[in-house]
Amino acid sequence: EGVLVKFIGSFSVAVSGEIVCQGTAENRVTFTCDTMQLPARWKGIRIAAAQGTFSHTIIEHADYNQIGEEAASGINCNTSVVSLTDCVVRHCRSRPPIGCYNSSNVHIERCEITRNFLTVGCCGGGIGVRGSSHADIIDCNIWYNSALDGAGIYLNDGGSANIINTRIAGNDAHLQGGGVFVAGGGEVVMKKCYILYNSVNGTGGGIKADGDNLLVEQCTFIGNDCMSGAQVNSTAGDAEFNSCIFAPFNGPFGIGPALEIQPNIQLHHNVIYTFFTDPDFAGTLPQGLGIIDRVNANGDSCDVFNNIYKDPMFVSSVTNNFNLLYNSPCIDAGDPLLELDPDSTIADIGVTYYDQSSPVNERLISLPQSIDFHAAYPNPFNPVTTLSFSLTQPAQVKLCVLDLLGRSVAVLIDRQVSAGAHSLQWNAADLPSGLYFAELAAGEYRQVQKLILMK
Repeated sequence: EGVLVKFIGSFSVAVSGEIVCQGTAENRVTFTCDTMQLPARWKGIRIAAAQGTFSHTIIEHADYNQIGEEAASGINCNTSVVSLTDCVVRHCRSRPPIGCYNSSNVHIERCEITRNFLTVGCCGGGIGVRGSSHADIIDCNIWYNSALDGAGIYLNDGGSANIINTRIAGNDAHLQGGGVFVAGGGEVVMKKCYILYNSVNGTGGGIKADGDNLLVEQCTFIGNDCMSGAQVNSTAGDAEFNSCIFAPFNGPFGIGPALEIQPNIQLHHNVIYTFFTDPDFAGTLPQGLGIIDRVNANGDSCDVFNNIYKDPMFVSSVTNNFNLLYNSPCIDAGDPLLELDPDSTIADIGVTYYDQSSPVNERLISLPQSIDFHAAYPNPFNPVTTLSFSLTQPAQVKLCVLDLLGRSVAVLIDRQVSAGAHSLQWNAADLPSGLYFAELAAGEYRQVQKLILMK
């Protein structure tokens, strides 16, 4: 259903006035080509000194390999005003799938930008912003893209951005900034973002920040990998990291420190957790950073900048559930000058907050040795697998499947279940290949197993 624009030649769409592509959730507009019949692919949408509005639109399999800093493969915005909402940009190559150049203004909201592959020497695997352009990037998923620098987002040459409530995960850069690369003096604000499991062969697994005017606030950095440098590398320019979480995942990632910084960096009210005894920094540090010689308002040990060096106490890092447990040191430990949390308490550290307005029974009902969660079969599978469990007594049971970011993709059961053996099938026909997690919970009992979907 919807509108299909299928290219049979290596053509582009040139816009010099206005383009409006307005689909719906059930009926999308799709720009694509058959890559087997057209190996050279189509050449994307080029918007020059014009306007563009895209909603519920898919841009895929575009390739634009012309030389030049202002090239883009999917949507090229040049001195233009463009809006994308509820769109998917995927499987593009050679140049940024979304490029914002020459004082363009681009609004990108609730979009998925994924599995785009840039050729060697090109930057901005998901979004590239240059030439005094500005991008608002809100509630987006930017994951599994690759590039030379800034495999998720690349900002340079005066490019500015507001990046809000966005998940930047699984991107891979060759040189700098596995998740994000920032340079060139444009004002960049990142708030409430997850920067997860990005990697780089050079420096800055999560973010490489060499520009002035960078504010990173209440973001969560987990398991960003680097061959050299650090998970966060900010050794030039001015940047502020306020009320953020920096943590590894199931062991140290890469061989570098957690953060590599210089004296101009402001690093305050953060949780910085490593598997090492001492705070894990490199570079020339601001005086007093990492010296734990006082306590904060909650009584937790900290340095002069109110940074805490403790486990942030997530619900489950194994399944990427980064909600806070009731005893997390992040609770009420953020910058008191920030906006209060929705429960009217002092800001928590990181993306999510712990709701203190709802009474919680922290002593949940325990069902010791009353549940057996059997191995899924088959596993790996395509596309159906069977999940089984046994109860020795009735219990309220929830069995769900989560993706790599801890989002529920299927709830197989969530109700009172009688004693005995139970089996449920999960059909993942509508999901892409990859790693998923089956989580079984009943009272205090909780167990997770990995599922591998191979299509």
